[in-house]
Amino acid sequence: MEYILTGREMAELDKYTIEHIGIPSLVLMENASRAMADVIYKNHKDKRILVIAGTGNNGADGLCICRILRTRGVDCRYRIIGNPEKATEQFQTQKEILDRLGYSQESAEQFWDNSWAEVVVDALFGVGLSRNITGKYAQAIEEINNMKAYKYAVDIPSGVHADDGHICAVAVKADCTVTFGFKKAGCILYPGKAYCGRLIKTEIGYAEELCKEKGYARSCSEEDLCSVPKRAEDGNKGSFGKILILAGSQEYAGAAVLAASAAYSMGAGMVKVVTHRENKEILYAHIPEVLGLFYEDVREDGFSDAFQKSIAWADSIVAGPGMAQSISSELLLDELLECAGDKKMVLDADALNLLAKSRWRKEKLDSHMVITPHVVEMARLCGEEPEQIKQNPGKISMDFAKKYHCTVVLKDAVTTVSDGRELYYNQSGNSGMASAGSGDVLAGMLGASLVWGMPVSKTAAITAYIHGKAGDYAAEKYGKKAVTAGKLTGSLSFLKKYE
Repeated sequence: MEYILTGREMAELDKYTIEHIGIPSLVLMENASRAMADVIYKNHKDKRILVIAGTGNNGADGLCICRILRTRGVDCRYRIIGNPEKATEQFQTQKEILDRLGYSQESAEQFWDNSWAEVVVDALFGVGLSRNITGKYAQAIEEINNMKAYKYAVDIPSGVHADDGHICAVAVKADCTVTFGFKKAGCILYPGKAYCGRLIKTEIGYAEELCKEKGYARSCSEEDLCSVPKRAEDGNKGSFGKILILAGSQEYAGAAVLAASAAYSMGAGMVKVVTHRENKEILYAHIPEVLGLFYEDVREDGFSDAFQKSIAWADSIVAGPGMAQSISSELLLDELLECAGDKKMVLDADALNLLAKSRWRKEKLDSHMVITPHVVEMARLCGEEPEQIKQNPGKISMDFAKKYHCTVVLKDAVTTVSDGRELYYNQSGNSGMASAGSGDVLAGMLGASLVWGMPVSKTAAITAYIHGKAGDYAAEKYGKKAVTAGKLTGSLSFLKKYE
């Protein structure tokens, strides 16, 4: 796991590190600047480099970077945008050091000459930016973006809001962002992520104690795959999880196939699918090992008893993929919510659309349940517009999870996971996964992983990460345009190296 911080949280961490740990602010700045200078020196030491600095602490970082590079023999110069007389104390300190060394800034004419600089370093605004950029600063950013030079951003591209990634009117389009201590939420959430280019995190001396104490957002990484429970050598099909999946309809047979296949590929021992009778042949043709409970009309004699026995049989339940919003689907979902007790459950797709129509169903949500909406489905559940969901997915997920005591997996280009207390951002995956059936695969995967015995929110976060990694493996093998939901399931074989 790694922590993902907002601008406010970084300010808290700075203060804690300086006042409680005892590391002076100038030492942190020197560490940060040296770390970034190392990156620039490694890749562009023979290039002409221009640092564009504002008069805040981000600008101070820029001046410090310039000094370090020049002492290493790099042709690095700087230009200040803003009034140095109103600069922060740390900026003034760094400027005085440069003055004593005889390193003067470039003239305005040289700065606007795009032909000189081969590398430009954006040090205008940092994580404290909270207003739209206008005037000479906006002009400077436009000029930076127009330069043909390779572009670095110090900590975060100027103009990207550190909390949620929205653009403050205009922003630097960096080729590489070197961020200090911890990744910022604005660097991993869109649209900000698209402005960062390659994102490099450097260590500069922050302690993680405050992050743990405050419960800052986290993100899974490859090391978390080692926490997935190992498969017991003396186990049997019953001990590896019995998964019940309510999926598919007359119109959508594939969703049931995808969800069940994904559950098996995540290690489930037995999978039973409840679906319309017309899907029976397709289901058995694709997954001969699957169990089935089929209906023409869920009100037919004997079906309810068989359905309740299936609920009792299951260790975890998935409902929704391709289920449609028919009368039969409503009756199935209502009976499930009424009879499932505290069994682990995943509600996806049409189960969520039916949930949004009924307060009674929403009030049945509980801590053993995971909901997996995409942005439009979440908007329906919250009674908001999709654009409002996209603007602050972390807060929306946490607020909904807290209100209804469930775990939310809000699917988007960057998926967020929350149980109302913890918040996770998922950084795996790619645009190739934006195709029909990808969510059905995730739902089936969650059905299997919920029987692992780990906390629900952590399980959901790791499963979302695995889902994204499968997409990355599929994209590497087939290309993003050729990634399909079925290829995601096949790519789950990458997990073998963690067994």
